[in-house]
Amino acid sequence: MTGLPSPAYFENSFAYKLPISFNEWLEDIHDPHNWVTAYTIGILGARQKLPDDIRAGFAEIINRAVVETDPSKRAEIYKEFNRLYYDTASSIPLFVPTNRRYQQRWVKGWYHNPLYPGTYYYSLWKE
Repeated sequence: MTGLPSPAYFENSFAYKLPISFNEWLEDIHDPHNWVTAYTIGILGARQKLPDDIRAGFAEIINRAVVETDPSKRAEIYKEFNRLYYDTASSIPLFVPTNRRYQQRWVKGWYHNPLYPGTYYYSLWKE
């Protein structure tokens, strides 16, 4: 693999001259909608030049999911999205890095937030 300076990488990527390229996305809000939109009908889907019929299929599912208020029904809609994403192989998700965290058992309220690398102390308590 040959590395390119950032300007050359983006120039060639946006001109669709690279055989493969990598994109990344960090969520703005912790919700499936934030991910599925970006990779299919949003900016990253546009960069991949997904065919219109495939993007329309994703859009139909996403539009149903975003207005659904019942969490269990919404989960089923996103399962449908995952099946279509898998079947079309529109991109290949690689990984989201994870970290280890160690703390006392009596510390409660901590949750992993990859967008905030530190500890958000406001939600913590001890038992």
